[in-house]
Amino acid sequence: MKSIEVSIGGRKYPVKVTEEEEVLVLDAVKEVNQKLKDFQSTYRMKDKQDHLSMALLTYALDNAKQKGSSGLMDQIQEKTQSLFSALEAIKP
Repeated sequence: MKSIEVSIGGRKYPVKVTEEEEVLVLDAVKEVNQKLKDFQSTYRMKDKQDHLSMALLTYALDNAKQKGSSGLMDQIQEKTQSLFSALEAIKP
């Protein structure tokens, strides 16, 4: 583990990461800061906390959508397997 310092929304935070995580964390920080800039230019709110909250909500919604779509994929795979089994059963 190593300690790196990241800056999110102009504030610095120490983060402990493995060598493998470092690039992922730095990319995520870059993405979060870009999302903050996008919200700051789109919505002229006084408090940076509002922009951070909106960015967090965006990521939470994206995560929820991914979880929902993976559940849907599981259902599709299950139904497909059932169809294949039914076809195998009637195969001459």
